[in-house]
Amino acid sequence: MAKKDLRSFANKKSGKTMNPQQKVQADQLMKQAEQFKGKSDTELMARLMEEISKGKANGSINRETIQQFVAQVSPMMNAQQKNKLNEITKKLF
Repeated sequence: MAKKDLRSFANKKSGKTMNPQQKVQADQLMKQAEQFKGKSDTELMARLMEEISKGKANGSINRETIQQFVAQVSPMMNAQQKNKLNEITKKLF
């Protein structure tokens, strides 16, 4: 199976290349994702819950922002990943 990444997905979806701002954002996301490589589900879930708690406390994360995130990333996921994401989002609120 070919490796999927943000840049190739964006290019296929739009049929266009990314503008410089989109490229910077994709690069930043790829760097952030790298730090989670090799982590267990337990470690990832603990980190996620920590970040969500911070976001809820400072007002940057709410039900609407979670729903927007799910809508943006779910097209890049397979059925198993989508099910896992749905399980996680149910735990958040």
